[in-house]
Amino acid sequence: MIGEQPNDQEIERWRNAATKDDVNAMTNLGLVAAGLGRVEGEDSAEVWWAAAAAKGGADAMFNLGVLRFEAERTVGHDSAVYWWDNAARVGHDDAMVNLGFIRQSQGRLSGPESAEYWWQRAAEAGNLDAKHNLDELQSELRAAASGEVIVDLSLTNDSKG
Repeated sequence: MIGEQPNDQEIERWRNAATKDDVNAMTNLGLVAAGLGRVEGEDSAEVWWAAAAAKGGADAMFNLGVLRFEAERTVGHDSAVYWWDNAARVGHDDAMVNLGFIRQSQGRLSGPESAEYWWQRAAEAGNLDAKHNLDELQSELRAAASGEVIVDLSLTNDSKG
């Protein structure tokens, strides 16, 4: 559902399909609600995505993780990790990439359930961001093992103007 806003007839078709447990329709209705700024309430993105996630919808699980992460609710990151973990376990490669970043921020770079683990799985699924992140991480791990220091010049501020 990327691109133009769906018309009323299309939304009504999704509503009808959602009553028949159509996960894609529920996920699309969540996207419509999010686009309209409805993230809480009876007809919100969260409600639609939760319904789709309960039926196994990986995109809905991923979207719930993003919603929780961005909202920084009290359950914030733990809740985002919960949804991304569920989505990743059913093959959602963008959820795997996000889990990699969370694990990296926790200092878990290698080993089971680490940044490397998740980026490797996403890279195997063809995710280019994961491939890049994995290459960077493996370079850092090799450098750390050899005692080499890596300087990232892209983050420096050039004051010469």
